[in-house]
Amino acid sequence: MAQEGSSYYDSPYMVEFYNLKWGKPSMPDMDIYWRFFTNAVTQHREAMPDKPFTVLDVGTGAGRVPLGLLQRAAAASFDSRNIRMIGLDNAQHMLDLAAKLESKANNNNTPPITWILGNALTLDELPSLLPLSDKHITIDLLVFAFNSVCHLERDGELAQFFLQVSKVLTPGTGRACIGLADWFLLNPGEDMKARAESEELPPPEDVQSVDFPGIRYHTVMNRMDCQGKLCVCGEDVQVFKQLDDGKDEEIEIHRVKHSLRWFTRPEFLAAVEAAGLQIVEVRKVDYSDETAGHDDNVYILQRM
Repeated sequence: MAQEGSSYYDSPYMVEFYNLKWGKPSMPDMDIYWRFFTNAVTQHREAMPDKPFTVLDVGTGAGRVPLGLLQRAAAASFDSRNIRMIGLDNAQHMLDLAAKLESKANNNNTPPITWILGNALTLDELPSLLPLSDKHITIDLLVFAFNSVCHLERDGELAQFFLQVSKVLTPGTGRACIGLADWFLLNPGEDMKARAESEELPPPEDVQSVDFPGIRYHTVMNRMDCQGKLCVCGEDVQVFKQLDDGKDEEIEIHRVKHSLRWFTRPEFLAAVEAAGLQIVEVRKVDYSDETAGHDDNVYILQRM
């Protein structure tokens, strides 16, 4: 009988599947983060040449953003000295995979990444950000990518997160890049339930394993079920192993469900302002396959 599960973290197979589907360094938003990163590092070095440039990727998963930045830095011969990279996630499975992928990259010309198990709502308590002797480490570039902010499900958590961002950003020059699609950001009077019910679902997909020989993932996306401020998203993932006779055996099946919160624009903007932050720029990303008809945005914030 196939092993059953209900999350992306139930088995090493599922962790790999999640990373193969959602954690590719080539995803379009990386172009935005890369351009912003190189410009910010260059300006930082001109103003504060002796101070390390610190990047914090919140909800890093398998390290898509920090690994992607360092991969591009190596390919472009971009000077990555005196850069500190931190990847934060609340799932140890994902951090283990991130460390494994980092070791595979094995690039001695890029700085090591610090992987931390932690919570986006308590950034100011992270060991890496606590004062060291008389020096206090602040974040020069904070990234919360690909709608991860929608995992802040409970009332008040969005405002709490932005308050944490305000506490850890470097005053004046620090920036936060928050990825949020218009799909989850509604104008007053718009109906999220109706939007979800009219969504065109992607076709079933097969994904071949990279790390596990003979393993194939078959995935089917389910329609969102939106009640109140939360949308329950579902995906059925079967894990197949190819046997010696060439036939496939189902060894795991995972009926994944997770909740995402949607926000109104006034709610989002009020939480930003209440934390002492301001939006200085909005850059658009094209995720046409995932959010057809709705722009995906990166909101760039700074402390007021």
